[in-house]
Amino acid sequence: PGWTLSAASFWRDSDHLVLAVERPEPPTYKMYSTAVGSTEWANVTEMVHSSYVDVSAVSMSPDRETVAVLSTGEGHSDVAVSRGGDLLCETRVYPGFIDIVGWSADGSLLFVESDMPLDLGLDAESRLKNSAWDESMREGVAQAVYAVDPEEGRAEKVDPAWVPDPTVSPDGIWKLHFIDDGKGTSELFLTKR
Repeated sequence: PGWTLSAASFWRDSDHLVLAVERPEPPTYKMYSTAVGSTEWANVTEMVHSSYVDVSAVSMSPDRETVAVLSTGEGHSDVAVSRGGDLLCETRVYPGFIDIVGWSADGSLLFVESDMPLDLGLDAESRLKNSAWDESMREGVAQAVYAVDPEEGRAEKVDPAWVPDPTVSPDGIWKLHFIDDGKGTSELFLTKR
């Protein structure tokens, strides 16, 4: 009781979904995976770094080893990437914006969209130390897509045309729909394209 669906995503193989659920009191989240059409769920919470609150998006790498979670705390969002429960990298984009877009086919890069110049650093401290930093960037720059290398903890700006639609299964057959009415009721359903 009290659990709500907060995020859903395809795994790269098109046959599985990963879901994030949470409850407000006490603040708790869990993550599950399931095969499309199955009624059996596997708890994969242990794969995720434990400090997430208010999960709004989740994306599993194609090799099912690495998970990216978009969470919101104190009104702004950040992305954390972990493998086996260990944190690989995380962003700090306050006061900016960030969203998960998807993974490269080999799972080595996470695509994100942000109005912070992530190619200058994933967090504010790194960006401030970068010689290309300009104080006018503090409130954000033009929104762009970045390829984040979680192993290296760095990002580079990329052409958005490179990035697949994360709501469409990799084989192009399924479209994932997630509806949240903002009142604690969420629906998840699949349609054939």
